[in-house]
Amino acid sequence: MKRLLFIALLFGISLESMAQSPLAFAPWQIEASTYSAESGDVSGVLIGLKRVVPVASLLPQTTSDSKIELLGVQLGAQLLEQSYERLHFRATAIDMLIQRGLMTGAFQLLDYDRSGIQEVDANWIGLATGPGIHGQGSAYDAALRLLASASLSTWKFGSLISTASPLGLQNQTGADLGLELIGSAKIAEKVIASIAVGSHRLTGSELNRRNVLMQMGYLINPKWTFVLQGFKYEFESEDRSTDFKGIGIQLSYTPGAVSL
Repeated sequence: MKRLLFIALLFGISLESMAQSPLAFAPWQIEASTYSAESGDVSGVLIGLKRVVPVASLLPQTTSDSKIELLGVQLGAQLLEQSYERLHFRATAIDMLIQRGLMTGAFQLLDYDRSGIQEVDANWIGLATGPGIHGQGSAYDAALRLLASASLSTWKFGSLISTASPLGLQNQTGADLGLELIGSAKIAEKVIASIAVGSHRLTGSELNRRNVLMQMGYLINPKWTFVLQGFKYEFESEDRSTDFKGIGIQLSYTPGAVSL
């Protein structure tokens, strides 16, 4: 109960801050990204727009990777063996994660994702919470957290993953139950590194997913950020297992960024 109250309190503080000055506290961010997976010779390109709340500046003692993202839209394409495969897109109402002290809370609302290797990964509403540790000083910021999550979700692995499995080719809706270990560290004045290892299962089906995501972000200036990613996804359906490994690049521009 305390954890749920913690999430609700942080969510309320965020909404109150944005209501006071939406342009100052939630500037628009333009984002361009690309990824390439070694397995399957698949790649993708995306460009998007979202509002981003600078949580670390608004809420003291939160981790450097705490985030509140609103009204996100991404459009792009997936390429398979250098030819067009399908339209990529993602639409998100709210995606937030805040760690403060020993507590972490996360919340997602209406996140419909067709922008990755998995054909459909939609979280209609979801919550996550768990313990964490956070060290912060004038020259460093490091955090480690373990999150248990539950969401109402729809998955579809698609033909790229489940060529022989009818289950993986259909939309499957159920409770997405997951466990993630996430670590992040500010290793230089403008450099933040993170790693996330997770496992998810969709109840009522035989669909499972495990993931590893490593990121290295460089703050070029208050408006420009460059991120290098390495990822591995393992997908399991009723009759086969498939994994994809690759790299990604992301460039973000926040024209309305301000120093708080």
